[in-house]
Amino acid sequence: MLRKYGAGVDLGSPQLIDVSNILEVAEDSVRQELSLAQGTRFRTYVAVTGTGLGDEIELPAYLQSLEHRGKWREVAQLRTGSHWLAEETGRWQQQPREERLCQHCLAAGERHLEDVHHCIFQCPRAAELRAQYPQLFTPNHTSSLTAFFKRAAPKALSSFCRALYLLSSPT
Repeated sequence: MLRKYGAGVDLGSPQLIDVSNILEVAEDSVRQELSLAQGTRFRTYVAVTGTGLGDEIELPAYLQSLEHRGKWREVAQLRTGSHWLAEETGRWQQQPREERLCQHCLAAGERHLEDVHHCIFQCPRAAELRAQYPQLFTPNHTSSLTAFFKRAAPKALSSFCRALYLLSSPT
């Protein structure tokens, strides 16, 4: 892996490794890969995070403030589009996008794509959960995913996303 980023390692002859150079080459490599990305997951990530290819790649503030990376998982999954909702799981099964519906809403006679926006802001299944986290939804409620993820208090956001996962996942 180090060789890929410009630092060959000979275990028989220990040497100093220029970590800053490796990081710079790795960031350039990621930018190059992203610039060639064609899929909807990348478009979703850019739309939700507001991150562009010219931006410096660093650990987002919402992750830096959480003590344990186990608390990052559900937030990161929702932000990156690699989550447990039908929008993503239907993609794995090659299901047409219009068929990736919220089963809770479908049972109530409504047809809504089960995506991150619907799950966080609209789905009646999460209404009680939204009420438990008023600091995330009031007083300046937004329906923008980018604003929601950037503005929210990281610990409350992490707890909300974990609870949302537990609420949404099959038992």
